[in-house]
Amino acid sequence: MVVGLRGASRYLHPDFADAFALECDALRHVRKNMKLENVHLMVPFCRTPEEGRGVIKALEANGLKQGEDGLKVWCMCELPSNVLAIDEFAKVFNGFSIGSNDLTQLTLGCDRDSGELVDLFDEDNPAVKTAIKMAIEGAHRHGLPVGLCGQVSTMVQK
Repeated sequence: MVVGLRGASRYLHPDFADAFALECDALRHVRKNMKLENVHLMVPFCRTPEEGRGVIKALEANGLKQGEDGLKVWCMCELPSNVLAIDEFAKVFNGFSIGSNDLTQLTLGCDRDSGELVDLFDEDNPAVKTAIKMAIEGAHRHGLPVGLCGQVSTMVQK
């Protein structure tokens, strides 16, 4: 797993300002011109609440204001920092989607694509299940919706 310039950090990086503006243009077109106001935004790989606030400001600078015309901005809850600081992230975002694949990799410190470590990638691990539970409880504590995506959402529970 490469943990480099991706997600929220890429959105805020000056080298990607033009690409981010194009993405915002596309979303504005879908919401305003196509009248699909049920399309909302999700910010991936947001490391800190401050970074999330930066993305919210960048969205607004590109014509997408959180709350305007019902626009919601959710956070992919896929980093241990999202779980541990869920109360702070809840002040920034309108909801969460727990990305179980990245959350598992980053909680257990293993790459699911690594042949040598594939046996360690286990979304049924107690630490991963605790992180997911903490994220759900944190979102609910603030009255925010939370979903679950990734491999764990397809697993049969024992």
